[in-house]
Amino acid sequence: MDNTDKLHKHDFFENYYKQVINLYIDQDNWHSFNELRKNFFFKDVNNVYKIIDSPGQSIFIKDYNDDCRTLYNKIKSQLFIDKEDYRAIQQFSVSLYANQIKKYSDKISEMEQGLLIWLGEYDSNKGINLAAAEIGDFIV
Repeated sequence: MDNTDKLHKHDFFENYYKQVINLYIDQDNWHSFNELRKNFFFKDVNNVYKIIDSPGQSIFIKDYNDDCRTLYNKIKSQLFIDKEDYRAIQQFSVSLYANQIKKYSDKISEMEQGLLIWLGEYDSNKGINLAAAEIGDFIV
């Protein structure tokens, strides 16, 4: 943001969140959306939303920190990943597109439970280090 003074204006966040909501709900449906929501018609509310189709797939960064390694060791011995573990996994996951998953398949492993694990380098400031994954392309 170039002008940080906007953050101190009383209507900045209201306008910001209106723009975010507009990504998911057509302005034409806004009134009906609120009425449906107030009356607990959740199936109809669901139909009003415009869900953005995301072709990405989550990859768990098992070596992000010690908590991740502990979580990884816990779930690799389980038949199923429970809801609580999935929530913990989400905090330490990134999304990659199908072509990236294919390209870096040597850096990705799939657990028996179907969870994809990143085996390559990870930088807490920059994220997945795809450049390091590609360095092997330059070695003759």
